[in-house]
Amino acid sequence: MLCAECWEALEGLPGPACPVCALPLARAGADCPDCGRLHPAFDLALAPAPYRGRWRDLIHAYKFESKTSLRRPFCRLMAWKARGEGWSGHAGVVGVPVDRDRLKERGRDQGLELARGLAARLGLPFIPGALRKRPGLRRQSELGRAERLENARGAFSAALPARWRGGRLLLVDDILTTGATAHSCALALKAAGAKGVDVLVLARATLD
Repeated sequence: MLCAECWEALEGLPGPACPVCALPLARAGADCPDCGRLHPAFDLALAPAPYRGRWRDLIHAYKFESKTSLRRPFCRLMAWKARGEGWSGHAGVVGVPVDRDRLKERGRDQGLELARGLAARLGLPFIPGALRKRPGLRRQSELGRAERLENARGAFSAALPARWRGGRLLLVDDILTTGATAHSCALALKAAGAKGVDVLVLARATLD
């Protein structure tokens, strides 16, 4: 959908950013308002792009318009970010799943496809079925901050095969906004035996 020159022109996530939730901060070492509200269960988060402008258009094209050709450059960018930050030692990759109603509506789970592609690029095992989302929840994109936190509470359950218990896992999603979804997933994965959970997303959004 974009030539190499246009890809190069896309803006990156402005720094500095919170090392825990990847929220852009006014200065390095500043207190993070999002972590102060959430106290996230995940350990670290990275995002190479901001969720706005052309990035928002591209992510929507991938999620809602079945522009699957974007998966490869998205995965390449996310892998580049993880390697650039020296991330290593993860036992496996877990994707954030949609519920059954969303899967029927869209016909595919774009988030899990992104996680599977990233796992292959990083040379890590993809762990299918590690997370399950409770049906009947409201869409996070339709909610404000407080509602997102409440809606995501207990939204996910996890089951990990024995080989991944006690390991550090890489949780992959497309967008991180309040962190409520990643927090809920991390709680479930740690309850199922994960030693740590780091989050890698394509884009970091902000919500006033």
